[in-house]
Amino acid sequence: EIDVEDMTDADGAIASVLVAKSELYSAQGDFDKAVECLTQAHGLKENQLGRDDKQIGKLFSALGTIRQKQMRHKMELLQDVQATLESAIRIRQEIQDKTEGIVLKGLEQEKGLEQLLRDIANMQDKKSTLEFEVRECKADVLDFMNRARKNTLLNLGEDHVETMKITKLVTNLAEKFAEEESARVGRDILDEETLDSRSPGKIKSAEETQAWLSKRGIDPDEFGLGAPTTAPSEHDKTDIIVSMLRVKPKGSGP
Repeated sequence: EIDVEDMTDADGAIASVLVAKSELYSAQGDFDKAVECLTQAHGLKENQLGRDDKQIGKLFSALGTIRQKQMRHKMELLQDVQATLESAIRIRQEIQDKTEGIVLKGLEQEKGLEQLLRDIANMQDKKSTLEFEVRECKADVLDFMNRARKNTLLNLGEDHVETMKITKLVTNLAEKFAEEESARVGRDILDEETLDSRSPGKIKSAEETQAWLSKRGIDPDEFGLGAPTTAPSEHDKTDIIVSMLRVKPKGSGP
């Protein structure tokens, strides 16, 4: 195990090895280890070159690409689980229809039905877990690609072809994921109410701060503490979408 914090990599050799290992793990379908290697490489490169170097942007892009592969893999698993679950529920319904008003006799019949019900419960849990893991992957894809976009913008400027290319990619991903999440929760996650991204606690805290300043004759706007006056930009919305995708469903544990 490599502890990046205890290492130096003046010539970038260790980071290069980690990138190569990441590519190998990704090809083998071990996406978590691939991301771990790239994350370590990122730490070394940032220490060596600084956080704004263009190589950092390339690492963010690579991280986003790996998470996108993992997302697709988990979506395939989810489809398989969904199909199996629907089949099991259909069988359970057929049994219930045929045995309505009849008490099943015999140990084997009772055991078979009980096992089917346990299988359905397990598949429902697995489906919920995979659904959240897919959403986590989406959040990572969008987050990493947006970080790559910011790095490219900083290094190449907004009119460069690479900047325009990755900006379009991030915009398309954000729109797609926002639509899918809105369909999942049954409401537009980017409506005006939702776009006030501050929590109730933060809103209350801000109100108390402004009240405290007003009592002392201090203008909150003078210190940048006034209420926001502009709507979130498209890229602010991207950060909001990432945050929403990371929210764990209720009862999912720590």
